Amino acid sequence: MVILLGCVGHAQPAPDSLPLVTLDCFQSYATSIALPEQAYRGISVDGDNFSKPTVRYRLQAASKTTLKIIEFPEIAERRKEYGKVTYEMTRDFTNSHTIVVWREDGVIGVKQLTVDFDNKLFSILQVPTATSSVPLVLLTVFKCR
Repeated sequence: MVILLGCVGHAQPAPDSLPLVTLDCFQSYATSIALPEQAYRGISVDGDNFSKPTVRYRLQAASKTTLKIIEFPEIAERRKEYGKVTYEMTRDFTNSHTIVVWREDGVIGVKQLTVDFDNKLFSILQVPTATSSVPLVLLTVFKCR
């Protein structure tokens, strides 16, 4: 799994286009670690439960420039849809893989979302704000098909 963290001072171009695919993504595992200033130093790793797998995200290239993200596409009461356009994304700086990444700022923290189209992996890295009541960095990895 490749996690691309932005490099200060190195502008990475937005992707020219997205592959025209639809990916259903199932949670593979999640791991969390406390922020350095916290007394708790443990790391937790959690695999998906053993019940019937739930599609957590559906990633669909609505066009060559727009990625439609659907959270819980099969559960109406939890379903949420939004889109990201290529100019809001950063692509793999080596141009050797089809990997895109973008950042979402929220009230409780920052999310970095990464899609590896070649290996059909999707990951979400969540970092809380300094004022968050849950001082854990969480990485969730999804296997897609």
